[in-house]
Amino acid sequence: MIDGQLNIVSDAGESVAVGADGLGNVQVIVDGVIDPSGGAIPAASVQSILVIGGDLGNDLDLSGVTAADYSYTDINGNPIAISV
Repeated sequence: MIDGQLNIVSDAGESVAVGADGLGNVQVIVDGVIDPSGGAIPAASVQSILVIGGDLGNDLDLSGVTAADYSYTDINGNPIAISV
């Protein structure tokens, strides 16, 4: 994560799901396996999410990004921004 932006890049035809674990940390699952490379990042600290798929077919699932866990709002009350 850089400056509050969570970047997720797929360079193949993976299935990628984004959500939060039971402790409220960001959870990224790639092809059914939890990706530990990001470490423990509180979902509430994520200001924006950028997801970039690869040239092959990707299944990008952001249904786990809920307001309950990804609760960031800026000083004007604007919620998290998501770009796919």
